[in-house]
Amino acid sequence: MDSRRRTAFDLPVSLSAGRAVRLGLVTGLLSFSLLLVASRLWRSSDAPLPHAPVRPHDATVDVWVGEWVPGVTCVLASPWSQFAWDAASDATLRSSLASGLPAGLVLYDCWLFNTTDQPVTVSVKDGSLLVSPSAPPGSALALRSLSTWLTPRGGVTAPMGGVATVLRALGADRETVELPANRMTRHPVALGERVSLAGVHSVATADGTSFHLRRMPEPEWAALIQSPRRQDLESLR
Repeated sequence: MDSRRRTAFDLPVSLSAGRAVRLGLVTGLLSFSLLLVASRLWRSSDAPLPHAPVRPHDATVDVWVGEWVPGVTCVLASPWSQFAWDAASDATLRSSLASGLPAGLVLYDCWLFNTTDQPVTVSVKDGSLLVSPSAPPGSALALRSLSTWLTPRGGVTAPMGGVATVLRALGADRETVELPANRMTRHPVALGERVSLAGVHSVATADGTSFHLRRMPEPEWAALIQSPRRQDLESLR
């Protein structure tokens, strides 16, 4: 990190040590799951070995930005920030591995940045965010909280192991996020289908607060979620 970014980092929204460990865990476990799936397919004579899409060197990232609650900036992003990679990941996470992601869910990320000097509780429940694809007109996908799957009610057995364990480590089994002052977090959520965020018509909270589309180079996105500065977040709004 250069000195300019280090001295300009006036908003301490970096991840806590525990959260950093959990983010490392999700990367490791999901990568391990991918290797297991590839290994099974390699041993199967009637199934081809999948090939990961080639990532362009000049990739850009499309995200939707809005104020979820006063003082909390939300950035809706896809896990891999590239449609082909996200689609390949969907297939992997729904594989026959234990506790694979249900067919009716695809993962997205809500990056939440508390820019206030007070702790804030954010409710991330079913329907709290509406994503409207460009086609068909008038359609909308309601945000799906993963807590419904990870912490079922009515005596239904909760999924254990595999993807479920990773998502719990990231706090996806909770409908509310308690965000300390001047801190950030990544909260996994779901939609009912995979849509390209670049082609989405609109994103808004359930109470009508509109988000706006932002496109940025991949290095800029990486810098934002690794060491955000107050001015970086203000420029997103």
